[in-house]
Amino acid sequence: EPLKFGPHYIIPKPVDARSLYWVAPAVAKAAIDSGVARDKLDVEAYANELERKLSPTRKVMWHVTSLAKREPGRIVFPEGEEDSILRAAEIVSQERIATPILLGRTSVMRERAMALGVDLERVQLLDNHASEENLRYAEALFALRNRRGMTLNAARRLIHQRLYFGLMMLQLGEVDGLVSGLTGAYPETIRPALQIIGVRDEVRRAAGCYLVVTKNDVKLLADTTINIQPDAETLAETAMLTADLAHNLGISPRIGMLSFSNFGDAPHRHSQKVARAVQLIRERRPDLEVDGEMQADVALLEEAREPYPFSTLSGSANVLIFPNLDAGNIAYKLLAALGSEVIGPIVLGVRRPVNVLSQGASVSKIVHMTSLTVAHAIRLARASVQPSKMP
Repeated sequence: EPLKFGPHYIIPKPVDARSLYWVAPAVAKAAIDSGVARDKLDVEAYANELERKLSPTRKVMWHVTSLAKREPGRIVFPEGEEDSILRAAEIVSQERIATPILLGRTSVMRERAMALGVDLERVQLLDNHASEENLRYAEALFALRNRRGMTLNAARRLIHQRLYFGLMMLQLGEVDGLVSGLTGAYPETIRPALQIIGVRDEVRRAAGCYLVVTKNDVKLLADTTINIQPDAETLAETAMLTADLAHNLGISPRIGMLSFSNFGDAPHRHSQKVARAVQLIRERRPDLEVDGEMQADVALLEEAREPYPFSTLSGSANVLIFPNLDAGNIAYKLLAALGSEVIGPIVLGVRRPVNVLSQGASVSKIVHMTSLTVAHAIRLARASVQPSKMP
């Protein structure tokens, strides 16, 4: 049961992870305000430092969350009746990460929130079935997809689905991002998102990325969710998009392009495809540190790179690009099953911020994905993104 301040929970428990970065700064502020403390300090900076110390995940997410808190965006959650979405919405609203908009039956959401002890004061509830925007959204969806098999009647039916309603809110600029996928299979969310939102003009294909957080490091794995058999162009593009995400997280990317072969020692069209992707990256982004094709241990371990003194990696690769979806998806699933903290999947290359939750995602992961979505919205707004290409 979640710990929530109230008549039955006043003194923080040691197991409450929030105690470190809530209670200590509050005590410091009280000491400063009362004149007891001789030294002054920035209480907000102190709280941020304590939060980063709490766990590796919080440390890497601090860059994202701090950006989101500066410009909280409006994020729509089509699965607003789910308990974990309600709990996450309370957190992101109270911490000023985002303004959540939950789609669903208003009475059901209020009843569930009351049963859970969730405060919805700063959360917007929207019953899409009763919305006056249904016709406008349906007509806009029809205009967007009418030359790809969409009829007006079909658009009118689809707009009553919360995911399509939320995607049209995003497409029309009425929200800043969308987070969904908690209760459905990944393709059920990503396919409509790519059809309606599309990819940026300079991007050929979207890609999926997971953050894998260990005690000492963070790795970015891609493509783990979208492209089944990517060609060299797609591999190169995925690597560059993932490297940009790493930069946004405050990580200097070192890209390992993975294969069963090391630098041509097992020539095959599959390994040659990866080698070609490395060439493309170096031509287009000479600022990036990249090498391959290489096996995973060579990318990660200095001793495994000793037979290859010509390798240009300055250290262990922290961006790992897989040669196909089988390899990428299996790798992140194995790491998650063995105890690594994974955050994602993060959708790369889309025109507007859409992120797909893993089925049954925890409240903390929903909060992380919301922070990533808001930060993405901020960066896209600053970059003045152009209209989409529809797949």
